[in-house]
Amino acid sequence: MKDSKKWPLWDKIYIAAKSINTEIIKEIPKAKGVLADIGGSDTQFHNLFKPFIKKYICINIKKTENQADENLIGSAEKIPLPNNSVDTVLHTSVLEHVEDPQKAVNEIYRILKKYGICILSTNMAWIYHPDPKDCFRFTIDGSKYLFRNFSDVKIKPVGGYFATIIQFIVLGLAKIPIVSIPFIILLNLIALPLDKMIKDNRLSMFVLITAKK
Repeated sequence: MKDSKKWPLWDKIYIAAKSINTEIIKEIPKAKGVLADIGGSDTQFHNLFKPFIKKYICINIKKTENQADENLIGSAEKIPLPNNSVDTVLHTSVLEHVEDPQKAVNEIYRILKKYGICILSTNMAWIYHPDPKDCFRFTIDGSKYLFRNFSDVKIKPVGGYFATIIQFIVLGLAKIPIVSIPFIILLNLIALPLDKMIKDNRLSMFVLITAKK
């Protein structure tokens, strides 16, 4: 499998995007049946999921045109689907924007069928990015608590200490257009290899959560 969206080396969020997308793609073969993509307006993983699922439903707070088989209007805290109606939930970079994250996680549990799977990513450390709000950041312990009613919960920090610090430096350098591009490319090249060499997940950009109902 390949990433569905290519991020050039001079992109200011290359480190973050490559880190989390690589880990999400590893989880795709676990998907099955009817998939609900909560808040994934651009359905960037659609083509990668399609071989494993029967139907792709996308839920957003406003009308959206994308590759989904069906688009519904709703929020993460009030998903417009019946109980026990989907086999897979995809929930990427949404939970940090939700005012009541426990309610959002409870909604995932509600709509999933027995043994259904949730694939969710959210931020532990990231800049303020309202869409329309930016409310929370999540640690491993906090994530475990939110998903306490699920079985077989796996929580993985993504983008460790060095990747996170370098990513923040790149975001700062990006404020200086053109002149900073060579430095951004260099930092983007070294960040992920350095992060693999010296593992320290006490600070990470993301947590990736997979859980079964």
